[in-house]
Amino acid sequence: MKQARNKQIGSARWREYIAAQVQSRQSITAYCRAAGVSESGFYQWCKRLNPLP
Repeated sequence: MKQARNKQIGSARWREYIAAQVQSRQSITAYCRAAGVSESGFYQWCKRLNPLP
């Protein structure tokens, strides 16, 4: 049960990072550097949260 909760918290936080990056109009590289998050993690979560049809 705890693992599922951690995953939900993680996905919610990454949704916030993705939305903030879009609003910032910075490149993903610049945004991740400024926010202190992993660029590879950012791309992985983008793919996970917005899968292509």
